[in-house]
Parts: sequence; structure tokens; C-alpha cells
Amino acid sequence: MRARRLLRRRPRRRTRRVHARPQHLADAVRTAGNPVRRLPVQRCRRPLARRQRLGDPYGGGGPGIKDTWSSAGASFPSDTTAQGGKTLQLQSSTDGTEQGTRQVEVQTTGTPLFTGTFAARVHLTDKPAAGRNGDHVVETFFPISASDSSANYSELDYEYLPNGGWGSVGPQLDTTSWFKADPPDRVTHALKKRRLEGWHIMMVTFLNGKVTYSLDGKDLFTSSGKYVPREKMDMHFSNWFIDLPFTGGTRTWNMKVNWFYYKAGEAVSQANVQKAVDGFYNAGTTYVNTVPKS
Repeated sequence: MRARRLLRRRPRRRTRRVHARPQHLADAVRTAGNPVRRLPVQRCRRPLARRQRLGDPYGGGGPGIKDTWSSAGASFPSDTTAQGGKTLQLQSSTDGTEQGTRQVEVQTTGTPLFTGTFAARVHLTDKPAAGRNGDHVVETFFPISASDSSANYSELDYEYLPNGGWGSVGPQLDTTSWFKADPPDRVTHALKKRRLEGWHIMMVTFLNGKVTYSLDGKDLFTSSGKYVPREKMDMHFSNWFIDLPFTGGTRTWNMKVNWFYYKAGEAVSQANVQKAVDGFYNAGTTYVNTVPKS
């Protein structure tokens, strides 16, 4: 059986990366009791062309607010609503200024994830844990190529916008399959006007030339043809801001990840994913990786 379970935190990208690997983070991952292994936190790496398309005036430094990615927003608190009693929390905050903004991401590195089933139990939020509501925040889960400039660039996105952004009023859950980062070439589907506060199981299945996105067991969107992965990918989770619509008082936004599961080369139902996860928890297994490196 080829199975993988892990938890992470992330900022997104352009290939210019800044790694933060404090020893206490590695220790926290090992002792948190989560299905997690060490993940480097790094600056958000969103394709440049997409940043320009989405209205990022900075032209660099990732999506969201330039130079505000930090490992400080990742933690592993106890949570009675999480399976196993603990969760990975991704906390981003802003007071409406660049200087007062912090965004966070967790990701895997060097993980050969390709065909098969990707699943995560994620807690989405519709309002800040503290402060005034209204920020254009993006809560994300996605596998993506290690390099935006790859000839076989691949990306499969879940992006939740509780207050909208990029011209959308929100709430909105976008699912997007990418063929190329620059110039942007992708297909997307938006689940609109549905508030998703709470825990959800998000799944992506890629097999036999087709990608299927499903939420809580219900299919949302499929892509095929050229809009499927062409190379192995890393996993990312992030919590970030599209822009800063207003100033005045600090707001904190929490996104949580309970577990991540990957089964290589097979389509797995949500019921069987949950059964496998339950088995890991019952056995006291917090991390397992049997996916071949090559």
C-alpha cells in the first residue's frame, strides 16, 4: 500500500524563496501528536503572471502582501473539535498596513506526489478570530510544481474567499487546474454564495487523465485534457491576504488543518480515506510515508 499522511504550513511563491527552519518548529511537529513531518515554511510563490492578473501591484514576493510571510503564524494547539485533539493552525493577521501584516504557509518539499488521491481535513473560517471583519483573505490547500518556470508546470487549487476578492463579493470557493503559470492558462470553477465556516474534507483525485475536486463527498469540478498535472508536486497549505481594504485595528484569521492523506495511483472514496485515517489514529501513528522517492 502506498499511503501518505502529513500536515503542513505555507506561504506561496515565485521561485525566490526564504526558508525559516527554527529548531523549535521541528520539535513541535514531532511532539504535537499530529500526522505531520517537518515542513519548511517559505515565502509565498505564486506565478508572476497570475499575480499581475490578480492585481498584485508589487510584481514580486508571492501572492498577497509583499514581504510579509512569516513562520510565526504556524502552531499546533490542542483542539477538541479536531480528530486526535490537536491541529495545525495557520494564523495570519493584519492591521491594514504592510508593516502590520503577517501571512503564513506550510508545505512539503521534495515529495513525489502525482497520480492518486489527495485529501485533507481543513477548518475554514468566515470571520476573523479577533478584530473587524471584511478582509480579502484566502484560505488554501493545493499541490503544485516545485518551480513556476517548469516546462511541465502543474497546480491544483482549492481557494476559499469568505469575503471575496479579485472582483468577487464572496463567499466563494474556487477550484482551479493549471496548465501554465506564465502566461496564465487554467480552467476554474467557483462555488458561490455558500458559507463554509467549519471542518471540511477536501479531496482531489487525479487518475486516467482526469482531475476531480470534491468537498465533503460531493464532486464540485472536473478538468481533463491539458488541464491535468504533468509532473510531481509538493503539498501546500496557506492563509494570506489578496490586498488590504481598510486600516484600523488588528485582525487575526485562523485556518486549521487536522490531517493530510495521500494514496498514490488510486482513486479512494472519502469513506475509505476516513477509514484509513481512523486506523492511523487508533494505532497511534502520527506520520507514515511509503511513497517511493523516485
